Amino acid sequence: MTSRALTHLFIALALLTGSIGVYAFAYYQVVSESKRSAELESQIQMTIESAVKAAETSDTLVALAEDERVIREYYVSLAGIVPFLERIEGTGRSIGSAVQVVSVSDKPGSDGRITLTLRIIGSFEAVLRTLGAIEYGPYDSRITSLTFDTPATGGAWTAAATFSVATDAVPTK
Repeated sequence: MTSRALTHLFIALALLTGSIGVYAFAYYQVVSESKRSAELESQIQMTIESAVKAAETSDTLVALAEDERVIREYYVSLAGIVPFLERIEGTGRSIGSAVQVVSVSDKPGSDGRITLTLRIIGSFEAVLRTLGAIEYGPYDSRITSLTFDTPATGGAWTAAATFSVATDAVPTK
């Protein structure tokens, strides 16, 4: 081999070695950046999942607040007891009976409920319909005791009923 051929061989070998070195360096850089990219993608996915959970939680809280507002409508406000009693008396009048408030507890019990005693006077049908309208009205109430007095000779019927009515007071249990 001539010196010229050897020179070309060494130059080719040097270029080959340099090319392999540059390729190895570039390959290492690509692998390194691929790992970093995978880590960032994982972090982005976790952030997206966290944002979705936060949005779902926010939607749930909004729905819960609306549900609580609707449920609160079934409670009698302590400040609104007088209009509540007037509404009950009006219900009786519209059905054809007279509703008299006998007693109302002055403060809610430990369960947040007040006791309300009523006397309802009217025909048998009107008294029963009034009791039903009060018990199944748009508030949380229960009949805890009930007595009927029948007329001796075709007069009006009388029902004495005690109701337990939920208020907006916080129970103290």
